[in-house]
Amino acid sequence: MVPMKVSIFKGITLPDAPRFGKVFGGEFIGQALAAASKTVDSLKIVHSLHVYFLLVGILSIQIYHVHRVRDGNSFATRRIDAIQKGVVGFQNDCIISGTVDYSSVYSQS
Repeated sequence: MVPMKVSIFKGITLPDAPRFGKVFGGEFIGQALAAASKTVDSLKIVHSLHVYFLLVGILSIQIYHVHRVRDGNSFATRRIDAIQKGVVGFQNDCIISGTVDYSSVYSQS
């Protein structure tokens, strides 16, 4: 992710990545989450996400606009739009929460 302005990022496809002529869904999701993570505290992790594929992705145009819906003490909510030629082609809504203590999850009873 390359920051362009506040809350606007340009996605990058690695040069040795497989090319299908279009952006596939996993790339949209990964880059949208990367953009969202740059707008919150680094100690927070993704709690939930919902994605909407609206148009076929264009490989050379990957601009992500992160809307800061809510910044709370425990949770942050972000809506990310992937914009291609002035049109939103993908949307991602995610909730990012505080850190999780995994010791209780993996402890033996």
